[in-house]
Amino acid sequence: MEGKPPEREIPEIPRLTLRRSILKKRLIALRGKSNVGKSTALHNLNRLLLSEPSAKTLKFQKYGRLLDFSTVIDFNGQRVGIVNRGDIAYHLDDFLTELEEERCRIIVCAARTKGEIESVLASYARRYEVVEILKVECHDDYVDASNLEAAHQLAAYVYGSMIM
Repeated sequence: MEGKPPEREIPEIPRLTLRRSILKKRLIALRGKSNVGKSTALHNLNRLLLSEPSAKTLKFQKYGRLLDFSTVIDFNGQRVGIVNRGDIAYHLDDFLTELEEERCRIIVCAARTKGEIESVLASYARRYEVVEILKVECHDDYVDASNLEAAHQLAAYVYGSMIM
């Protein structure tokens, strides 16, 4: 045993493989109850994304007199769609279909936590990686900060999806 170090078992290094989800398109759903700031957070996200010099609005549609809208933004050939009408399942399905037809690789939507929204999001899971982010109610003094935080979190997912 003199002069010989003890034998050690060297662990096998696992092979790296690409996850299928990297190759999929991504649907990011901001989930929450009514009046927790989903629409405001998505407006803030729209402003954040458009502050990027390479971003161009290809389409913007406002609905009604409130905050409802849908938009398509181009980032050097990658399309991002945003829609904040996620209260009624068939409306959301129509908007998501429209953004898919606009060839959006990344879609961000508002979606209620109750009702038939679950099945609408599940129906896109074959074509999109569905990521759900929960937007919760907060104290009135922190509403603006909460909405900005949600917008920045969504932007991180959008940017992360672009580099995959």
